[in-house]
Amino acid sequence: VGAIATPADTDLPSRSYARLWGREHEVEKIMDILRDPAGKGLVSISGLGGIGKTALAREIVDKCQQERLFHKFMWETAKEEAFVGGKIRSIATPTLSFKTLLDKIAIHLDHPKIVETKSEEEKREAVRSLLRSLPCLIVVDNLETVEDHESLVVDIVTLATNTSRFLFTSRPQLIEYDEIYCISLEGLQENDAFAFLRHEAKDRGAVSMAEANETTLRSIYQATGGAPLAMKLVVADEPPAIRNRATKSPRGNGRYGGFIHIYLSRNMEVAVPLCPEGLNRHASFSFFSDP
Repeated sequence: VGAIATPADTDLPSRSYARLWGREHEVEKIMDILRDPAGKGLVSISGLGGIGKTALAREIVDKCQQERLFHKFMWETAKEEAFVGGKIRSIATPTLSFKTLLDKIAIHLDHPKIVETKSEEEKREAVRSLLRSLPCLIVVDNLETVEDHESLVVDIVTLATNTSRFLFTSRPQLIEYDEIYCISLEGLQENDAFAFLRHEAKDRGAVSMAEANETTLRSIYQATGGAPLAMKLVVADEPPAIRNRATKSPRGNGRYGGFIHIYLSRNMEVAVPLCPEGLNRHASFSFFSDP
């Protein structure tokens, strides 16, 4: 297999993390599928918003580059929001359709003339032929935000080959498709979550959080369900001083539902708003005095 493609060649998103915590098992399961010539041609990573799907997909791309599993790597995103500067912000992304995906694959694989093909069926066959001859890993991130994403999945299934693979990230599971290997992400395990919180706090200079005891960290872990983005937001909104006395507030509504209050000291608490669909740009973390 040829030389490893570099991020500069493939427009890969930059890594939003220094280390991927607690996903070793999931990484190996996906890599086993991609290493197997007889493995399924499509892999889906599903889970709530903020659970770490994109980070896991980015890690898989890195692993595949290191092992030289593919000649080309391509990343398409339908992501509408991103965690930037300690906040969830809206981002503008062009609409993704099967037609635009075919065109982008053709251009990416250095066959721009395919774009001029008027018949979509002919274009599909031309792109599929390319994917058979040139091993490629194509990531479609945040699939669920694409309008009529079910139809897009059905069309993409027809492109998968033994040499090229597709990797999706999606909030809904895609278990109804026999052609897709599905893996569902949950929150981090407690020990990994503690390590993640301390690492994020140290990286952001949040000294009191980095030095917090396990009681404080466990309260945050239980409130956020171990979702990495939720924990990042807690660290990003850390008040000037957090004392290491924490108990779970009885006013909390449980994991992934309503506002969850964590008492960090006698006069300080954090309100964590979570929703069944996961975090979105309306979710924010605020610290305030307890009356």
